[in-house]
Amino acid sequence: MRKVYIYDDYQLSSGNGIGTFLKEFARCVAQWGDDIQLCMIMFRTNSEEFRIGMRGGMEYFFIPRGLCKNPFEECEPVIAILRKHIIDTRDTFFLINYTLCDRLMSATRKYFPLSRQVCVIHDFSWTAPLLGDVELFRGLVAKKGREIPFQYIEMLKLHRREADQYRIADSVVCLSEDSRDILQDCYFVPKEKIALIPHGADTIKKTLSVSAKQKWRASYYLNNNEKVILMVGRVCKTRGMFAYLNAFKKVLKKEPDCRLVIAGELCNAPDLLAAAGEAVIKITLTGLLDKDKLSCWYRMADIGVIPSYSEQYGYVGVEMMAYGLPIVASDGFGVRCMFQDGINALVAPIGNRSSNEYEQHLADCTLRLLSSLKLRKRLKDSARQILKRKYAFSEMEKHYKAIFMA
Repeated sequence: MRKVYIYDDYQLSSGNGIGTFLKEFARCVAQWGDDIQLCMIMFRTNSEEFRIGMRGGMEYFFIPRGLCKNPFEECEPVIAILRKHIIDTRDTFFLINYTLCDRLMSATRKYFPLSRQVCVIHDFSWTAPLLGDVELFRGLVAKKGREIPFQYIEMLKLHRREADQYRIADSVVCLSEDSRDILQDCYFVPKEKIALIPHGADTIKKTLSVSAKQKWRASYYLNNNEKVILMVGRVCKTRGMFAYLNAFKKVLKKEPDCRLVIAGELCNAPDLLAAAGEAVIKITLTGLLDKDKLSCWYRMADIGVIPSYSEQYGYVGVEMMAYGLPIVASDGFGVRCMFQDGINALVAPIGNRSSNEYEQHLADCTLRLLSSLKLRKRLKDSARQILKRKYAFSEMEKHYKAIFMA
């Protein structure tokens, strides 16, 4: 019997891309028969003491938050518990989805030397502080000692810890070609250790008829003439939301009957609303939505926007294509691997991050889509074909099976 133990964090993964990935991974495993079982090792739960339970046919280890403040750094108490309940064999796997996790992985290797560790990269530590500027990152990694500017020293320390994490892993899964290249060039991960496995989708979502769409929009107090522009994700600079806010102001000058809807965690919402100024009445913040409510917005929207400076192939792109939304995307790190200009999106070049040229590019692409029904339909149809061919759930399942069932 093969056993896959998934290190998960109750505080971090609920409501984000990792939580979604884990559900999809569990779907993959369900296809492989009874010779493999999953166990979720849940850190920082509300349990008063360690306990083992079952949910939906899956085993759970509930680690209380009082055991240690950060199980990724202070991992000995966690490992001490796991050693009592996990048998170390070649058929034992640990699945890791977080950065930084080098210390936990090192301790796992020490006490479970026969087991295999699979690390899935959902993001790198450098993408947020550098706004996805991969060329700047490559240049910094090549520098040594006193050549490194002071403000980047701590970031490069994190990079070295990430490299240790990938060195410990038996397999490293990345989600885009950009990530694969950077793993080889800047983290020096052997090619044979890397698996490129994008997230998968197995359905094309049904779109609404004109009358049904109008009815749904009326229930949300939307004017039938309003053009709804949808962004999904955390309100933060790295996701390009502040850049798109300024682009949206430019759009309003030529297309005043538009509404920007932002669905996601509202961590920096006050800053966003303050930056919106007079355009604030044209902006709707929904907060974090469940799957069904988010589905409503995908169906009601006219355009989807993915302005991220970097993205490790997020689920939002898959969902927007599945729901048939014409998309404005950036050419940011990772995002550019998913979208081709004029094929399945209009791509806005980021260019110089210290200027406002990116904002203008975003506005221009948005206005082009708003003005052409024919263009929107062509991009939607092409995106769905690419979705079926390149990002099928069956492909995701097949590649993970090759790692865990070989």
